[in-house]
Amino acid sequence: MQLDIPTVIVLETLASVMSALVLAASLRGTPGPGTREATVAMTCLVPGFVLYLLRAHIPEAASILGANLLFWATALLVHRAVTRFASDRPPPRWPFVLVTVAAPIMALLGTGGAWYGLRVLLSSTVLCALLSASAWELARAGGLASEPWRRFACALLALAALGLATRIALILPDWRIDAEPLAPTPETMLAFVPALLLAQGFGPAFLLMQRERSAALATRLATIDSLTGCLNRRALEERATIELAHARRTGRPVALAVVDLDHFKQVNDAHGHATGDALLSRAGEVLRGGVRPGDVVARYGGEEFCILFREVDAHQAKTAAERLCAALRATEVDVNGARLRPRASIGVAALDPGTGGDWELLFRRADEALYRAKRSGRDRVALENAEAAA
Repeated sequence: MQLDIPTVIVLETLASVMSALVLAASLRGTPGPGTREATVAMTCLVPGFVLYLLRAHIPEAASILGANLLFWATALLVHRAVTRFASDRPPPRWPFVLVTVAAPIMALLGTGGAWYGLRVLLSSTVLCALLSASAWELARAGGLASEPWRRFACALLALAALGLATRIALILPDWRIDAEPLAPTPETMLAFVPALLLAQGFGPAFLLMQRERSAALATRLATIDSLTGCLNRRALEERATIELAHARRTGRPVALAVVDLDHFKQVNDAHGHATGDALLSRAGEVLRGGVRPGDVVARYGGEEFCILFREVDAHQAKTAAERLCAALRATEVDVNGARLRPRASIGVAALDPGTGGDWELLFRRADEALYRAKRSGRDRVALENAEAAA
């Protein structure tokens, strides 16, 4: 079978149908943001290709205007889909304005016997602007580093826009040309590069982006305490296992600080649980903001937090804990008129990998130091005693 332009269009039409069906199937569950727009976008490609293919069998003006409007609608909906996926802000209005302004111009060019080159320039410019903006939306909001399928979709849209930009550059010096739309010229072939990328690649890529994000969210929910943003207890114990293994390999110590907010039950009793939650949330922010990037902050349970310090001894960890204790003391939380300053007692312990020990031992030592801080008057840091550390 000869691979001519009509054959390419038929193949792209079938690819668009498959992409639309795959996306439509995902709508049966709980669709992610932008999935509906992406589904309609792939659906719009199908009649667009059909109208383009029937150029010689239907009125030329209907084919020109109808196909271009459907292709523009596809690009516009792709932009809305990626905007909804990438950010919480509503999609901008300018793509609608662009298509609204371009549509009557294309209608005049299609019915007025205008040069073919002008129609190509108008159609390609609108598509290039919309697809470039779509790639920018995926790139600008962050996430490319941690989401491989998002990188793929961004690259796909950028390549589609590049193909259209190349088409514009090719035809711009000789925009008065007149040509047969289905003729296998270089500028015609360039028109099908972005169409091929969108028809075959965008639908599956968008669906995989959604699944990738859902998996990341599930992982986050399984490891992050929703109230404080710190790791939860299970994630802390898993990370502690890794850090202790690292300490044994490198011969460097690892230290733990157990933090308990003082008189927290009284806060709940006097001001309500909403105020207590606000105090916990703010304390989590202060602790997370006061440690190094490699250290671990976790909510162990209730009003108790744990901080795992990497490659520091007990005295270095105590110094760091005293800074955190002072930072909590300097923090003010205002909830419904209640102005509170969190206070915390902190116990610190360390394990030297040369002397052995595991997570349970490290936690027990730090917890014992915490109770010493409580008995000594609270709002202070206590270091494990020398006998326990030996």
